[in-house]
Amino acid sequence: MGPVGLLLSTPLTVCLVVISKRVPQLEFLTVMLGDEPVLGPKSRFYQRLLALDREEAADLLAREMSNKSLMEVCDTVLIPTLRMATFDNQCGMLEAKRAAFVFACLRALISNLGSRNKAADQDPQSRNLMILSLPVLSEPDELAALLFVKLLQSEGVSAQPATFGDLKAQIDVWCKSNQLIVCLSAISPSATESARRLVKPIRRQFPELPILVGLWNAADEGKMDSGDLQATGANQVVTTLQEGLDAILKWLPISSHNAEMPATRLS
Repeated sequence: MGPVGLLLSTPLTVCLVVISKRVPQLEFLTVMLGDEPVLGPKSRFYQRLLALDREEAADLLAREMSNKSLMEVCDTVLIPTLRMATFDNQCGMLEAKRAAFVFACLRALISNLGSRNKAADQDPQSRNLMILSLPVLSEPDELAALLFVKLLQSEGVSAQPATFGDLKAQIDVWCKSNQLIVCLSAISPSATESARRLVKPIRRQFPELPILVGLWNAADEGKMDSGDLQATGANQVVTTLQEGLDAILKWLPISSHNAEMPATRLS
């Protein structure tokens, strides 16, 4: 390559990258010649799970946790991975053995997330709040509900997983000494309609119970369906864990005078 080739190599490379971004058949050139990482954290994490590499997936998650907050890792890595795995599984793109491994590994990783106890830093009134986190439909929804519990616990908010079947018993236990909020978690693409069907009987049986619906990592879907869900009986619909945490903190007894829908003690 002579001097002319050296002068032309950079602009030619730039032109090829620009063209490849607009021509699907040349998309591979973007990866070969571009300066962006081939895979982002969520894609690399999901790839390791698909490869049945539990240790590397755990290492990747630990590296993300060392550089980012728990909230950021949940909203940018774990929730997107859950959604991708759920979509691939429902589309038949994952064989049963691989799907079982992915969800089992995610369950173990989520269960092992540490909780920083902030209760000592909170007003004592906030300790009288209990969040019951319910899955709407499937195992991925259950994992999302568990993840939200872990996140709330890391903020010093009392939370625990629950199911629709044991909701009445849980409410009977907690309403005597705690203010309650029920959060329904949906991550499955088909879970929105199921959330609507689940909200109705809860609202009918417990008219004053605050109900939060999390359509995790589904901003567009959440915008379209939040009105329908609220008309059904949900007090608020959120699409990110950060929004969910903000809603819970807004409903804390210590700030109930500022809340649009304060947590209500059931009698």
